[in-house]
Amino acid sequence: MTSVGDKMYQPHPPRFEYVPTPQGKELKPLLREVRKFGEKYLGDS
Repeated sequence: MTSVGDKMYQPHPPRFEYVPTPQGKELKPLLREVRKFGEKYLGDS
């Protein structure tokens, strides 16, 4: 299982665009809550 896939958009030098897979998109609510926690308890530190 992988949560991030990549697509090459330039071969020389190689450059990739990283995009969430369907499994990775399912993590979005969890990541949103982790961000809210960090903003609340860590602020701008």
